[in-house]
Amino acid sequence: MSQVCFLEGDKEITWSFFCTQVESVRQTIRQTQFENVLLYHSDSYQFSICFFALLLEQKHILLPPNSQQETLNQISKSADAYMGEISLLNIPQIKCSFNNNIQLENSYKIAPKLFDSLNSKITFYTSGSTGKPKAIVKHSRYLLKEIETLKSTFETPLSQTDIVLSTVSHQHIYGLLFKILLPLRFGIKILNQVFEYPEHIQAYLKANKSKQVTLLASPAHLKRLVEDNVLLQVKTQFECIFSSGGPLAFDVSSLLNKQMSIAPIEVFGSTETGGIAWRRCDKTTPNDWMLFQGIKYNSVPFEDLGERLQISSPFMADESYLTDDLIQKVDDTHFVLKGRSDRTIKLEEKRINLEHMEQALIRHEAIKEAKVFILNNSKRPSLVAVIAINDIARKILCDRNKRALNECFKTHLLKEFERISLPKKWRYLNELPFNAQGKLVQKELEVLFD
Repeated sequence: MSQVCFLEGDKEITWSFFCTQVESVRQTIRQTQFENVLLYHSDSYQFSICFFALLLEQKHILLPPNSQQETLNQISKSADAYMGEISLLNIPQIKCSFNNNIQLENSYKIAPKLFDSLNSKITFYTSGSTGKPKAIVKHSRYLLKEIETLKSTFETPLSQTDIVLSTVSHQHIYGLLFKILLPLRFGIKILNQVFEYPEHIQAYLKANKSKQVTLLASPAHLKRLVEDNVLLQVKTQFECIFSSGGPLAFDVSSLLNKQMSIAPIEVFGSTETGGIAWRRCDKTTPNDWMLFQGIKYNSVPFEDLGERLQISSPFMADESYLTDDLIQKVDDTHFVLKGRSDRTIKLEEKRINLEHMEQALIRHEAIKEAKVFILNNSKRPSLVAVIAINDIARKILCDRNKRALNECFKTHLLKEFERISLPKKWRYLNELPFNAQGKLVQKELEVLFD
C-alpha cells in the first residue's frame, strides 16, 4: 500500500497528512448542529476530506450532480448547511480552512476507520431525462460492501496500477466509488484533476513514463477517443480502462481494444442498485454480462417485449428491485442486455422501441450519433430526432438541402420501420450535447425544436 494517497500536480499527499486534515475538519463539524449537509467540490482531495469528515460524524451528505446554481438551489431546500467551493444564500456554510502547512504530529489513527462501520446516509442526485434532480438515498454501509466486492473482482488489474486517472466526477456514484473509495481502499494513488481531453492525459503520461495507470471514463468519452486516439503513443502505460454510466457500443469497445491492446471493463448498474454486472469484450462478439458476487437475478415477463431484469443485491436495502432493463437469461450468473422497457412507446397505435430506432440510424454511414424522443411541447406529441452528422451528411446539406437529408434518413429507416412511425422533425448537430457524466439531458435537446 502506497504511503501517498493523492497527487496534486507534482505534490504528493500522504495518508498521514490526509487523515490529519480529515480530523481537523471533523472538529469544525462537531461545533455545529447541522445534520443534512450539501457537499460540492470539484477538487477530489478537498472533496474527500469533507466527505470522510462528514461520514465519520455520521452526517447525512447530499451530493449535487453539478454546480449549476438552479441545481444547487433546488437541492439546498433539503439541506441544513453546505460545504465546498460553492455559494448559497438560503443556508449557512460550514467553513473549513485546509491548512497545507499543518504539523503532522498525530494522524489520529483514523485511516482504518475510513472503511469501518460507518453509519451515514448519502443522497445522490441524478438528472434523469428531464433535467430535474432526482434524489436517491444510499446508506454508507452498502457503498462499503460494494467497494469490497469491486476490490476482489478487479484485484488483478488494480494491483498493477500506480495511479488512477479519471474523466468523470466524484459527485456521482461511479466516480465516487471508482475514483475515491476504491483507490483509497486499495492503496492506489489518486490523481486529483478530472481530465476533459485525452491530449491532457497523453501529456501527463509522457511526463510520468514509469507509471502504470487505470483510466475511468464514460462511454461518450471513449467514443470520441477512438475517433482520433492520441493515447496510442502511451498505450503501454494503461493497466485497465473502466467504462460506466451508460451503454458502450460494441464497435467502440472492439476498436479501443484493437488500438490500445486492452479491452475496457464495462460496469453495468445504476445509482439505485449500485453495480449489477460487468464484462470485458475481448472477442469478436459481445460477451454476456456477469453478475457481481452476491447478486442474484430473475427475468420477469414484460408485455410482449421480452423480460425485465429483477435483482436482489447486498448493495441496496430493498429485498428485490425490478429494473427497466430488458434481458435474455443465459444462466444463473450471466445475461444479455436487450435494451430498455421504458424506451418503448405507442404512437399512432404502433409500438416503437426508440433504442432500436437509434441503433438503426447509427448504422447509416452519414450518422455518428442519434437521439430519438417524443416532443410534448405542442398540441400533439410527435416523434423527433436529433442527429450528430459527419462529412457525408454535411456534403448532402451543402449540395442539396435539409429536406433531402431528412428523406435520406427516412428511406434508411423504412427498411425496418413503417412510414407512420418515422420522426416528424429532424435537427442536425456536429456533436450531441453530452454532459460531464456522458449523458444526454432531454430538456436540453427539446430547446432545439422551439
